Amino acid sequence: QGWSIWIGGDWSNGVVYPKAESSYTEALKIITDLAKNNPDTHKQEIARIHNDFAILQQDKKQFDKAEVNYNFALKIYEDLSQSDPDMFKAGVAMTLNNLARLQKDMNQYEQAERNFQDALMIRRELAKENPQLHNPDLAQTLNYLANLQSIMRQFNQAYSNYIEALNILRELAKTNPQVYNPELARCLNNLGAYEDEGDQYTNAEVHFNEALEIRRSLVKINPNVYTLDLAITLNNLAILQKALKQFDKAEINFKEALELFRSLAKNNFQVYNLNLALIIKNLALIKHELEQYDQAEIYFKEVLEIYKVLSISNPQIYTPDVAKSMIFLGDLYLTMKENDTAEFYFKEALNLYRILTKSKPDAYNAFLAMTLNYISITESNNKQYKEAEYNLHEALVIFSFLAKLDPNKFNGDVANGYGNISFYQLKRKHFSTAEVSARKGLAIDDSHQWIQKRLAIAMLLEGKYNDAETLYQQLKDKEYPEDHTKKYKYFFLQDLDELEKEGITNPDFLKIRQLLN
Repeated sequence: QGWSIWIGGDWSNGVVYPKAESSYTEALKIITDLAKNNPDTHKQEIARIHNDFAILQQDKKQFDKAEVNYNFALKIYEDLSQSDPDMFKAGVAMTLNNLARLQKDMNQYEQAERNFQDALMIRRELAKENPQLHNPDLAQTLNYLANLQSIMRQFNQAYSNYIEALNILRELAKTNPQVYNPELARCLNNLGAYEDEGDQYTNAEVHFNEALEIRRSLVKINPNVYTLDLAITLNNLAILQKALKQFDKAEINFKEALELFRSLAKNNFQVYNLNLALIIKNLALIKHELEQYDQAEIYFKEVLEIYKVLSISNPQIYTPDVAKSMIFLGDLYLTMKENDTAEFYFKEALNLYRILTKSKPDAYNAFLAMTLNYISITESNNKQYKEAEYNLHEALVIFSFLAKLDPNKFNGDVANGYGNISFYQLKRKHFSTAEVSARKGLAIDDSHQWIQKRLAIAMLLEGKYNDAETLYQQLKDKEYPEDHTKKYKYFFLQDLDELEKEGITNPDFLKIRQLLN
């Protein structure tokens, strides 16, 4: 559908805009020297600098370094809180909140949830004692926790926390809109993204538009600070409009968001290039869907170049994005019937996924299998049926393994794989093997009824005319599940035509044609 952008940044306690790394290093050196003579006096300052340094490192995707600094700061705040909890509990909660944000970025969801919950418990206590001072922090942690819970598919808890955060921020914004409208818009944006993902499009549209209205007014006051936020909500609203098939509106908002991100990236490419890539990718997808392939090609290539640049300095984080961008390009060229170019990009992606799978098989096995499936399609288009069957078989081995771990997610891929490999086997005149494959696909997931057309023609070519005729008769006038505008007989005839072009024929083809017509 598209890529929503969830807003990061610590808008109550942390440093929102990155400072030079050298400034933090120098500050730490100075404060550490001062602490040699009077360590107790400077502990809080040391903790705060480590926390803020970690925020910068997190923004720069230096996750290991950020984790060290967050944990260092957390240990100091916890020690200080032992002797004076009233003074330092807020520091503990702040650092737990920020550490949890990092762990979320590192896909360590369970640890992140624990730390968000610990921060939330402290901030609830503080808000009871002084709601005016601590309600903003409480709303912040509720917002971040809700975002995480939506990712973890804990939808009821996520919605409850979003609404609680939103109610707090609405009250705060009534008395001090200048201070709290930015946070209110952030919560509205994130709630809208959550609702969009849950297909609650009406509510999502309301919340995105409210966030958009606030952010447009904020940009007028301070464009340097709020242009990024405006671009993010424009992108998310455009994704929603794309899902609702409001393509004209979606394109207008994508383009406005893109223009804003380009202006931001001119001055600070390293900070804004990732969001720039996401916006361009979303615009490329809508161009692809609108069959404006030349423009989609330009956008997808730009996305690929951005990720290639990013991967030079941080290959661990961005190499997967390079591979995905190659898949998008390959899929586009496949649609454009530029088969050789499509195969080139798919094979480039395959090389990357083989490397990624060696270190993180759980994360990338599915992508490896998907890429092998794409390559088998291009090989089939080039009449390289042996190679196509070989690559699809490797994909099937992977998907079958994944289906044992998560059948609901991957059984459909296994069934589709057997349906497709059956046709490659037919074209290689391995008729009995093709029947076995088709039956396996239907047995694994009988909702994939399109595989019946593979089974019917396999039996026909094996000489099982009566069985084949029964299946043809049973299905020929039924609606085809993959294309509700056509009947099965249209695709039955299409398969007969395709096989005859390959020189594969049978005396019973004529009888089946007469039956279908």
